[in-house]
Amino acid sequence: NFYGLAGSDFENVEQQRVTAKLEHDFSADLKLTQQFTAAGTDRDASTTYIQSSSITGATPLYDPAAQTIVTRNLRSQQHNEIYSSLTHLFARFATGPVTHELSSGIDLTREKQRTPTWTPVNTPATSILSPNTNREVPAFATRAGNGAQTSAQVDTAALYVFDTIRLSPKWLLNASARLDHYKIDYLAIDSTGVRTELGRNDDLFSWKAGVVFKPVPAGSLYAAYGNSLTPPGSSFALSTSATNQNNPGFDPQETNNFEAGVKWDFFKSALSTSLAVYRSETLNGVSTDALTGQVAQDIEQVVNGVEFGVSGKLSARWLVFGGIGYADSEYKSAGTTSAANDGAALRFAPRLSGNLWTTYILPFGLTLGGGARYSDSVSRSTANSVNITNPTLVHVPSFWVFDAMAEYALTKNTTPPLNAYTPADEEFFRLNNNGGRYYPGTPRSWQLAAVVRF
Repeated sequence: NFYGLAGSDFENVEQQRVTAKLEHDFSADLKLTQQFTAAGTDRDASTTYIQSSSITGATPLYDPAAQTIVTRNLRSQQHNEIYSSLTHLFARFATGPVTHELSSGIDLTREKQRTPTWTPVNTPATSILSPNTNREVPAFATRAGNGAQTSAQVDTAALYVFDTIRLSPKWLLNASARLDHYKIDYLAIDSTGVRTELGRNDDLFSWKAGVVFKPVPAGSLYAAYGNSLTPPGSSFALSTSATNQNNPGFDPQETNNFEAGVKWDFFKSALSTSLAVYRSETLNGVSTDALTGQVAQDIEQVVNGVEFGVSGKLSARWLVFGGIGYADSEYKSAGTTSAANDGAALRFAPRLSGNLWTTYILPFGLTLGGGARYSDSVSRSTANSVNITNPTLVHVPSFWVFDAMAEYALTKNTTPPLNAYTPADEEFFRLNNNGGRYYPGTPRSWQLAAVVRF
């Protein structure tokens, strides 16, 4: 069911963007590029939805006897700006028998965000079985007083270098490094006019390296490592809470990625296959010791997995694209209030997933295609146990989705494709992090387009 308001819910997004780019080729092996970008985005939305709890002092959310539900109306506004300057130098050169393709540059970025505060309101109760989307609403969300808002400015200055080193026809090395200076200024004004100003400065160093071995022209073996850093405030918010990841006193979250695999081509490179194993580690999650109350950054999230992919042509008429992946995820936390969840699977991380798509051109010019997608059941939250006194949806069920298409060239320049999405009308859905939003998958739908080339 849809529990919103058909005449009052809306979302308006406006975006402006301008980019200027200058390039100069000193030679075929040396090129300088300078790019400037300025962009702005404004979003204004009014949403009426079911919330996991009603507003304090208001009517209870759900009335089992009357079979009615109280919804909440929320207004959301946000203004974003971004200004960037990217200076990039590409150089190709040799040091003895070793060749290099070197990319380096300076990346300067300023990002701004302002979010006014609105006070949500509960709307009249409606039937949970047959909601009235045109129900009368006496009041909607209102703008909070005293200029209540949050705003932030993030400035980043970075130097980077990436080198592709060819040692021989069979050996290739990749190496890169990036140094960022990151600064955020954050302001929060509440409805009483109280201002909270926070800031953070940081220097972040990240790097990546990889090696590729080609025993034969059609095949490659490779191994790679890379890391990335996410400092507090990277989502335009800082917090004074001692247990919030965005407290400016915390270290950046660090992600380490390890990968090794093989890529092999068949049928004179018409068909490509790949097989990879990987490990991803996210470190420095915030936890609180249950006995001492001591706050620490000792939560780890680890994913170990394997992926197989295939793409290309089995024949001149037969195209195939697909892949399958297995991921074993784990939440690690010991000696903290999160210890009860130690060893749990990560939220929304399917253990098994895959997709396959194929098309075939019949002799008289008709192209038929079809495919399938699969996702294993996923956990809604990182938890090992179910709360019996307050049960919630623990898992999102697994699903299969099938799609199809047909295409026929009426003339040399006219091709009307027909696409069928979930023709079997499978039911599947996803949730947001806290489970308060339900996103149904695309129902059975058809799309006919006219493609004309001239």
